[in-house]
Amino acid sequence: VDKIVPDEPSKVLSIAGDIGHHNLQNAYLFKSLKRYYDHIVYVYGNHDLYLVSKSIQKTFQGNSWYRLKDMVSRVSEIENCHFLDGTRIEIDGVTFGGAGAWYNYDYAMYEHQLTLQASKNLWDKFMADGSYIFTGNYKNMDSNDVIDLHNKEYQKVEGVLQSDVIITHVPPDYSN
Repeated sequence: VDKIVPDEPSKVLSIAGDIGHHNLQNAYLFKSLKRYYDHIVYVYGNHDLYLVSKSIQKTFQGNSWYRLKDMVSRVSEIENCHFLDGTRIEIDGVTFGGAGAWYNYDYAMYEHQLTLQASKNLWDKFMADGSYIFTGNYKNMDSNDVIDLHNKEYQKVEGVLQSDVIITHVPPDYSN
């Protein structure tokens, strides 16, 4: 951290997800960053849901959302670290809003002329998310879960659009 922080860091650091695969390391990272920043605002990314080993899967009962909840709990113990999940916070008169957001298949369908089914097939075959994200009871995320999660996250993004600063892990519009 000491090597990557600018000489004159801003008062607020925003992190757009993909903090890491291990919650203890993530919390340590936030503690290290807090030496330089008054506030840290962050959203989750897909890698923050990864259960990368059998022991981590067992720890979180085969549910990636339990891992995220644990990470947020650990980081919330650090003063002025703010998790945004369809929520907003004001810091020094500036409103920060955020959500992890989630992709759907629009990019593949509109930019590469793939059908929805062809896009889903590619996702199921090649995306690491399907191997490391679990929706509960040790069930791997599948291509149908992608659309459900996108719809839920899109509603969260819509709820923070009136913010001065919007933080998402995935752009809410495929063209951006």
